Amino acid sequence: MYATINGKNVPLDEITLDDFGWDKQATQGSQTLRLHLTENDLVKVGTALFASAQEALDEDPEYFQGESMKDVPVPKSEHVFLEEPMLLTSYLENAFWSRQTVLAILDSKELPGSSSPEKATYWIQDFRQVLKNGEGVAVEFGVWVKQ
Repeated sequence: MYATINGKNVPLDEITLDDFGWDKQATQGSQTLRLHLTENDLVKVGTALFASAQEALDEDPEYFQGESMKDVPVPKSEHVFLEEPMLLTSYLENAFWSRQTVLAILDSKELPGSSSPEKATYWIQDFRQVLKNGEGVAVEFGVWVKQ
């Protein structure tokens, strides 16, 4: 994985989720951060969400069958995004999965330890889009940039 803003690389360890901004969905980041995901990243994200879904189903086999869950996508395997990377959009736009999906993407960074809010320069506030290009898949987020 690597990250860019306006085509310039940014350090992965300086990116974090703006918990308040994301949850309130009232803010929109002033700049667009693009996270370029590898196949390995896609599998890690799929693995995290599949495990979460399986945990819910282990507790209650009908967890995703209720009326309030009818529009919630459920990952069928760890390779869900490797097989269909554009499905990331439906998970990032879904209230049930959006936070978990962003955190799974950030956790897939191949760094020793995750970024801490104290070190963060780029604060993810909103989801923009998923792009598929010749290089693979990129996810765009609106970010607030700490000066």
